[in-house]
Amino acid sequence: MGAKRTCSYDEAGWTLLEVMAVVMILGILVGIAVGSFQVSADRSKRVTCEADQRILASAVVAYQQEHAGSLPPDIAAIRPYVGGRTAYDVCPGDPSVAYVYEATNGRITCPLHTTR
Repeated sequence: MGAKRTCSYDEAGWTLLEVMAVVMILGILVGIAVGSFQVSADRSKRVTCEADQRILASAVVAYQQEHAGSLPPDIAAIRPYVGGRTAYDVCPGDPSVAYVYEATNGRITCPLHTTR
């Protein structure tokens, strides 16, 4: 018979403790990254919402210029000034939330985000 093979600690490989430490460190890094991505996504939605509100405010001004200074009766009246897009009716942060149009002063606000 051949030589008897014994197991020694000099052989290359990972111990269970080392593998667990690597997995734990990776888990912590993934947790940090996911949190950062969520913050970035929320900021992006807020910036898009504010940009939409500025576009709608410009549409209100354009409506006023064409209608002798009168304000639009509702948000649907300014749709032709934004290319007929209904995407500007709702907040990009939450499509179930519609922008609020105040017919008394022509101001457009979002219940989730407000412009500065």
